[in-house]
Amino acid sequence: MNRPDNAKRLSWFISTFGIPLRSMGSVIGFSAGYISRASKGDPHVGSDEFYAAIERNLVRLLELRTVTLFESTGVAVERLKKVA
Repeated sequence: MNRPDNAKRLSWFISTFGIPLRSMGSVIGFSAGYISRASKGDPHVGSDEFYAAIERNLVRLLELRTVTLFESTGVAVERLKKVA
């Protein structure tokens, strides 16, 4: 069942975090072409299984991001050790 809101969310997720479609496909078990079509709202793709696979793997998918979310300057290693 195709859900238009899911297509919009998927498109936002991919573009916001710069997720490479081939890498994403490897993680969730769907092809890059399928992901691309789903993100554009193609009514023939975007099954519940597809979106469940994305949901189950969100942490792994975020690890693939090519865009940083927060800006920061370098932090001294010694300071990081104290925080940890």
